[in-house]
Amino acid sequence: MLGRIRFHDYRCFYREEPATLEVRAGLTSFIGTNNAGKSALIKSIYEIRNILEQLRILLDYSGQNLSGPLNWQIPAPLLEHDEIVSDRNEPFCRVEIEPHHAIKQSLPSVARLILDFKPKNKSFAISMLSSEDEKINTPISHPASFPLIGYRAVIGDKGKIFHAEELYQFIQLLTDVQYFGPFRNAINEGAGKHFDSLIGTGFINQWHEWKTGA
Repeated sequence: MLGRIRFHDYRCFYREEPATLEVRAGLTSFIGTNNAGKSALIKSIYEIRNILEQLRILLDYSGQNLSGPLNWQIPAPLLEHDEIVSDRNEPFCRVEIEPHHAIKQSLPSVARLILDFKPKNKSFAISMLSSEDEKINTPISHPASFPLIGYRAVIGDKGKIFHAEELYQFIQLLTDVQYFGPFRNAINEGAGKHFDSLIGTGFINQWHEWKTGA
């Protein structure tokens, strides 16, 4: 397993029974009854991809405050920030990202990154837990190019260092995910884009490029 993501009060996934998406190598199939949340889960990575890219960039630069709050930009075709929030009384929308740690490190690592969404403020807050089940207070980024450590890390209060390379690699993998949503008559439309796929004449031109190897 490469890592897992949990969704609390995210669309149809209530916090009492959060959805868990385990990312593994190879092919993954989603099987379930209608309205079980298959489409919502598949599309979820696309909906938070801007946030994941923002986190990846922060981890690449030294001295970045990783606790937030940070601005939250929604991708098209979403119109409102609260679209992803569960339709319930007092929702608490949260996404948890857990990288898989294949190699045991000499230092404690970032075991869980938690995103708490604030739709009204169009922002999100970040918190982190270590492999020792310790909350990492006021986390500051530390890139791999920085001397002394030699890998990406997060520095908490009192200067304690937490290994963050697996977290970075998992976030980078998620930002590369492409979502191709269902669309009828994709060829008979004008040039445009539907999620990550081109439609209409744009799709036809891209298809010709693929055929010629351009």
